[in-house]
Amino acid sequence: MKTLGLIGGTTWVSTVDYYAYINQLTNEKLGANSSARLLLYSVNFQEYLPRAEAGAWSSIGESLSTLARQLEANGAEAVVLCVNTMHIVPEQVQASIGIPLLHIVKAVAREIRQSHLQKVALLGTRFTMQHHFYPDILRRSGIETIRPTPAEQEFIHQAIFAELQKQILRDETRRGYLEIIDALAHRGAQGVMLACTEIPLLVKQEHCRLPIFDST
Repeated sequence: MKTLGLIGGTTWVSTVDYYAYINQLTNEKLGANSSARLLLYSVNFQEYLPRAEAGAWSSIGESLSTLARQLEANGAEAVVLCVNTMHIVPEQVQASIGIPLLHIVKAVAREIRQSHLQKVALLGTRFTMQHHFYPDILRRSGIETIRPTPAEQEFIHQAIFAELQKQILRDETRRGYLEIIDALAHRGAQGVMLACTEIPLLVKQEHCRLPIFDST
C-alpha cells in the first residue's frame, strides 16, 4: 500500500471527509481491519485567506510547496490538496516535488466526460468561480463551463465562509443555492460541479434536478 500525503485544514470540515472517504475506500478494497496510510498536514486556513483576497497566489504556492516537500520527505508517495481553490497553483506545487500531485479538477473532468455532458455549471468560492483553471481543463475535454452571475457568486462565496465552513447548514441557504442552480439550468447547464468541498454538506443529489459532480 502506498502512502498518501494530504494538505488539509482548508477547511478542516472537508478535510475530515477526505480522511474518512479514503479510509472507507481502502477498507472496502482490502477488507478486514485495513485502513489507509496517510500523512496529513493541516494548515491554519486563516493564514491563507488574506493572501487569497489579495491575489497573492505565488506566495500561497510557495507555502503549499514547502508543505508538499515535507510530506514527501516523510514518506508520502503522492500528494493531495484537499481543496479546490488552491488548485490555482498546482503547477507550482508539482514542480517543487518529485512525487505526483493528484489533481481534483482532472478527476472531475473525467467524471463529466463519462456522463457525456457538454455544459456544466461551476459553484465554488469566488476565487474558484472567477479563475480560469476549471474552464481551461474542462475545455480540453470539450466541456463548456457556465459561471454564476457576480451577484450569485457573492451569495455562494459568503455562504461558504460564513456558514458551511463552520458546519452551519440552513434550509434558507440551500434554497438560495438551488435557485441559482435552476437559473444556471435555464442558461444551458446540464449538470453542476460542486467545486468547493464544503458545498456537498448542504446540497446533495436528492435536492437537485441536475446531475451533481462532487469534487470531494
